[in-house]
Order: sequence, then structure tokens, then C-alpha cells
Amino acid sequence: MAQTIPPTWSAYVPASLRSRGILNPVANVAAAIRYIVARYGNITKVQQANANRPPAGYDSGGYLQPGLNLAYNGTGRPEPVFTTGQANALMSLAARGSSGGLGDLAVTVYVGDQQITDIARAEVRTAQGELIQVLNAS
Repeated sequence: MAQTIPPTWSAYVPASLRSRGILNPVANVAAAIRYIVARYGNITKVQQANANRPPAGYDSGGYLQPGLNLAYNGTGRPEPVFTTGQANALMSLAARGSSGGLGDLAVTVYVGDQQITDIARAEVRTAQGELIQVLNAS
């Protein structure tokens, strides 16, 4: 059986095989082949199909949707999932603390004829401080 996840299977399974379900080998392989053709053109362009190259994953971070997926997310909302590189970058920012400089907002904002840049900067700094606290708490 191919390894298609439910969203991929649903997007690529032929209509005539949909009623068989994702666990049906024919429906699953048909969806996988249609995905490979749509994504790569043909199977020779799939990195894992080349025996001379080491396997590589597709993990690039994203959001784990609520409920039962390949993992269970019981938070009731999408949960961010980071790659090792993304997590290391965030932890590095958190380690630098608020003085480490996540950047500053350089804008000039007017409401009517009143400049409110200082208010906008304060909001950004507050949000950065909250982000650093959350990252440090992890």
C-alpha cells in the first residue's frame, strides 16, 4: 500500500474509487500515483525513488490541525509544529531576550493629523516580549 495521508488521498483518488476508502490498496495506490504525476511529473523525479540517494523527509513545519491526525491535537485549535532548524532559530531569539533585538518597526502612522508611531512601536514591543516569554517557558 502507498503512504498517502487523508488530505492527499482525498484530493487525488479517482472518483470511481473514492467509495472504497483510503485503506483500500487499489484506491490508495491510484491516489498516490496521481499525486506523484501531479507533483513530480513521474516517479523518477521522486527523491526516494532514486536508490543512489539517501531518503529525505518532507517535514518542513506547519500546523497540526485539531483532532486525530497522524498525531492527536487536543487543543481545539491548530498547533504550530516546527522543524529542528525553525525551533533552534526561535530558541536562539528567545535566548537573546528582549534586548537581543527581534527588530523594530520603522513606520510613520497618522490618524487624521496625529502621528501614532510610538503607539505602534509599543504594541510591537509588547507582542515581541510576549513571544519571548512563551518561547522561554517552553
